[in-house]
Amino acid sequence: MDDLLPGPGAEFRWRTCTINVRRAVEQYGLIDGHRDTAESVHLVLAALDKTLFAEDFCPASITNLSENQMREWMLGVLRAWTQGVTAYLPEPYNAERAKQWRDNASEALDKYRQGEIERQSEIVEQNKPRFERAWAALRELKVSSVFVEFSGEDDSGQIDSIEPEFEPEMISPREKLDHMVATFKSREVFMPSEE
Repeated sequence: MDDLLPGPGAEFRWRTCTINVRRAVEQYGLIDGHRDTAESVHLVLAALDKTLFAEDFCPASITNLSENQMREWMLGVLRAWTQGVTAYLPEPYNAERAKQWRDNASEALDKYRQGEIERQSEIVEQNKPRFERAWAALRELKVSSVFVEFSGEDDSGQIDSIEPEFEPEMISPREKLDHMVATFKSREVFMPSEE
């Protein structure tokens, strides 16, 4: 586990304060930030800054944070750290520039999120014909959803388990459910190739 933790001296610069990243991880846990990008974490940090430190940023503004706000702030910092971002706002701190950045951050973050939704929708649409056979097989087996546990990141990793859930009227008696799960796990569906 130690090899996944930032070094004891790992720091994140937030305006005029220094955050010990190792201590933040030990208190709030490791972050799986493989879906984040440098752009998205910068926008999240700016949105946090606008929400948590709208009036000013100083030692008093930090001590006034609730436990939930502190957790939200540190998780944002840790997400940034996983993307190699080690500072929020360059030093020396420029109040006017920071205000402009924060004012634009919410709009930019909304635009970024909307773009991600549209991108995911396009992927789903493109894959519909390709996975038609799989969806037909799931409907035939009366599967309502499938829970897949995956360990890894991007193209590296493995599927640890695949558990189907069936339409409620299909799961009784127990022997019938066991048979349906076995049928699900043994079913092979051949996808049309990309070529």
